[in-house]
Amino acid sequence: PACLFLFGSPALRGADLLAYWNFDDIGNPAATGPHLGPLSSASQFEAVQGFIRAGIEEGARLVVGGLGRPEGMERGFFARPTVFADVTPQLAEQLREALDD
Repeated sequence: PACLFLFGSPALRGADLLAYWNFDDIGNPAATGPHLGPLSSASQFEAVQGFIRAGIEEGARLVVGGLGRPEGMERGFFARPTVFADVTPQLAEQLREALDD
């Protein structure tokens, strides 16, 4: 996933562990081996950026990532892999509703 929101006490431990995950393997989706590819469209990229922006504005703790593209990926629909912790139940519900649209 391009953006991961975690809430609840077990999630906090998970968020801290994810902060050490190697998010540097981003590239061509046709390449072999484990890596993260781009999102499928401009609208999906903008939606993910909106989720990240909402998390920041609502005060969720940004563990890794954030808005924009990864370094070296100026073109395409590459989003920075992003993990949030301390997500309130209200924000989680807003995100669920947005994903259902």
